[in-house]
Amino acid sequence: MARIRLAKWLYGLGLLLMPLSYATREIFGLAGITWVDPTLILGLAAFLLLGAPMEEKAPLWLIGFTFLSAFIGMFLMPASLDREKAALYVYYVEPIRLTLNVIWFWVSLFFLKLSRKFVLRGLAVCVVWEFSIACYLYLAFFDLVPVPETAKLYLEIYKTRQVVSWGDLSIYRMAGTFIESPLFGLFMFSSFVIFTLTLSSVRDKHGRWARMWMIAGGVCAFLGTVASLSDQTLLALLALGLTFVLVRRRSNKVAQTLVWAGVVVALVFYVAHAEATRWESDSYYTGDPMGTSISERSFHARYGLGLLIEQPASVFTGIGPGRYGDYAVRTGYFPSTVTTQFTAIDWVVEYGVLGVSLICWWLFRIGSHAAARFGVLGVGALAALVIANMFQANWVWESWFLALAFLHTTVYTPALESAKT
Repeated sequence: MARIRLAKWLYGLGLLLMPLSYATREIFGLAGITWVDPTLILGLAAFLLLGAPMEEKAPLWLIGFTFLSAFIGMFLMPASLDREKAALYVYYVEPIRLTLNVIWFWVSLFFLKLSRKFVLRGLAVCVVWEFSIACYLYLAFFDLVPVPETAKLYLEIYKTRQVVSWGDLSIYRMAGTFIESPLFGLFMFSSFVIFTLTLSSVRDKHGRWARMWMIAGGVCAFLGTVASLSDQTLLALLALGLTFVLVRRRSNKVAQTLVWAGVVVALVFYVAHAEATRWESDSYYTGDPMGTSISERSFHARYGLGLLIEQPASVFTGIGPGRYGDYAVRTGYFPSTVTTQFTAIDWVVEYGVLGVSLICWWLFRIGSHAAARFGVLGVGALAALVIANMFQANWVWESWFLALAFLHTTVYTPALESAKT
């Protein structure tokens, strides 16, 4: 059918544009416009063309509850005056963003079952071009390649806040078209999970060119994950590596086991050093948590959980998605746009007990499907994805929802594709 064919190509374009986060407007000097990720708009268009497919109903309950939580949150605390946005925008922007990402999840489920190779090939192309752009921008840090003046200004600002130290050596963290390296790392790691599980599954058969694309995408995704130097994504990679070592150690795939073991050992040493350095840096914490890592997240955890005592009704429904900043601004340390930067605390404080229950129920359903298709590797991959998204400034990102859709799909029906296209 023509509608399905059009929806397929809109979805494919959405795949290619996934890395175009709101950092894109900063790079091109368009900071004054409201940015909506093009992937979400294309996903919505494909969703409507397909007749609103909603095979997995668990996230539908979550969407309904999220709007209820936002509605109740309006009466608990008005929008902060320094938001510079309309009050309704503040109350409902996060529920709408979650809804669009869930729609992307549903559409991804549809096409992963309809045309799995199309999705994987599109993702591989996306990862390769994003890694290429990231490398280009990384070279621009050192003035080795020309860039527009607006991009040069953006990179100069970026360099001051996205650098890690290894002894006396300062290393810039790769971020590509994302505002921060952890978000770039999450995108790359989510893609790496998809490629790794696909290539390791005996149930997935690929032609030579399809396999080469996935290998290229997997290599770029791995390098991007590592180059992000994001502790949480490296911990997630460590968790995935441990899972592969435990699963493969009794198989005949000695080479794969040794490679993963080497990755695990290297990551253990790096993460241990990075965390020790971070703890040492935070030891100079003097009460103002702004700009620290562990101390700031610890502050948000204590302050956020304290809001449940201040607003007892929020224990069940939360204070409203995206509303933490309206409370934290009262401390005088942070702007009203601040987040807890700790996904578990974010869920508890902003979604309440009922919201957390719905999220866990959905993740459990995805995990059961992942276990049915990939066994222990699927469960380990889901755990690693949760780790990778546990300390982000915002946990709602298209690449993560795509990876969840991939883990959820257990059946591929190519016959359906030929019948409908």
